[in-house]
Amino acid sequence: MASSQSDISNGEGVVMRPKRSPPFKFLLPLIYAPALPLIRIAFRRNPVVRDRLFTAVLAGGLFHGFYLIRNFMLSHFWREWILHHDAGEELWMLGMRLKSIS
Repeated sequence: MASSQSDISNGEGVVMRPKRSPPFKFLLPLIYAPALPLIRIAFRRNPVVRDRLFTAVLAGGLFHGFYLIRNFMLSHFWREWILHHDAGEELWMLGMRLKSIS
């Protein structure tokens, strides 16, 4: 009995789960989506700054969306290309390696 308590206290038999943090990359639209109408309201008197800031935030949102789906699109592209060109396993592995690099 004493040996089992010492094993637990040493942490040898305990499997620790890694701490998980929220997926901030998916929560980012909750910040910039409400910012778009607020930019329109706040800079109503200064249309040059309003339009430039609105365009910059909108472009950032679109870039963020493309960033999130790029891995899915790359894997889909490689799968379709390989099936269409009747390529072998080597090209599929090449596509997976390129996906892991980016």
